[in-house]
Amino acid sequence: MLSLDLLFCYMLIILIVLQNLAVAYPRKIFRYDPKEAGAFEGDIILPPSTRGVGEAAQEARWTNGIVPYVIKSGDFNAEQEAVIVKSMRRLEQTVAINNKLCIQFRPKISTDKHFTTIKTGAGCTSSVGQNWYSTKELTLGNGCIHEGTIMHELLHTLGFWHEQSRPDRDNYVTIEYANVEPGLEHAFNKYTTSVDTLGTPYDYESLMHYGSHDFSSNGKPTIVPKNSTAKIGQGHSLSRIDILEVQLYYQCIGPVSGRLIPLYRYTRGYYDHLYTTNGQEIGTTTHGAIGRYGYKYQGVVGQIYDSVGPQPSFTLPFYRYLNILNGQHLYTSNWREIGTNRTGVVIKNWMYEENVGYLYPMSQPNTYPLYHYYHVNQSAHFYTTSSQEIGTTTPGAIGKVGYQYEGIAGYIL
Repeated sequence: MLSLDLLFCYMLIILIVLQNLAVAYPRKIFRYDPKEAGAFEGDIILPPSTRGVGEAAQEARWTNGIVPYVIKSGDFNAEQEAVIVKSMRRLEQTVAINNKLCIQFRPKISTDKHFTTIKTGAGCTSSVGQNWYSTKELTLGNGCIHEGTIMHELLHTLGFWHEQSRPDRDNYVTIEYANVEPGLEHAFNKYTTSVDTLGTPYDYESLMHYGSHDFSSNGKPTIVPKNSTAKIGQGHSLSRIDILEVQLYYQCIGPVSGRLIPLYRYTRGYYDHLYTTNGQEIGTTTHGAIGRYGYKYQGVVGQIYDSVGPQPSFTLPFYRYLNILNGQHLYTSNWREIGTNRTGVVIKNWMYEENVGYLYPMSQPNTYPLYHYYHVNQSAHFYTTSSQEIGTTTPGAIGKVGYQYEGIAGYIL
């Protein structure tokens, strides 16, 4: 029979195991205190004080987009090393433009002044950027050898911070500090200095966004999106905005003689939607807030080029019309569809209002289709980059809420 002392020890061990299983971190399947690894915001090894979504300091960028690395000998087996290298290749190809690499990870050579060391340790952590200090490390502990997790850390290495660190994040998410594990509140800091958002909209789908329950002390959400339909914390691939940000940050692409601006979407029920690049028109860009004329802000559909200034190459204007009978709006890159592009002119109850901006008529690198749907009974037009909203891209097919698929209005970023 077991002695009472030995039985007590077994019970104590079981209790400790159960306590550690009680708290789940969706994207960090291990439990650790990031401070023990010298980490900040959970997985960032803290350099000097400047920080942002994309580090604003020019020296944070790796020279020519090349990141030399050393995988510490003996820290990983052959299978694990293969996953690490595969993750590098996947990230390189994801942000490549027409098969031309934008960034590159390669083994260190003797002339490399700056490099990062990949090793095992406590948790998944990484230094941010190239030139802050001589020692740059990427740590992959138990539970970290997954492509999505490794690419997340490699984006830190390239110079990127967490999406919810953006200065405008409070317009898009609410941080529930009461649910955050004590001592880890700093993981949810936001920054307003030395920040470069690269002119991109807030990205719920970013690989760099925390999940809704990360660092929870009680199983309740720590981050709540203000857009109730938004999903955060996907840990498997770069979003389209992640891709664009890497390309912009490493100057693999530049403005096409135009300025990219957000295309905002507002709604007054299922069948009345307004799209504009001018947030002042309705007066709010806060999720769920109701502005002028009863329109509620829904979010950013994507980016198009500003109508103020020269028209970028290979783009077309995105015209907006108002139905003077029911107040609905129609958008098209072909003004002949209505018959006029003169302000105030009315044809068949449609009055031309403005050129919202410029979009591509055909698919280009890093663009996404803007799907057009029409509700016959309501004479309502709806546009989205997510075909899942309506559920069909079959011409003439009717999807959710009675919207019929019309086609692609154009391509946006």
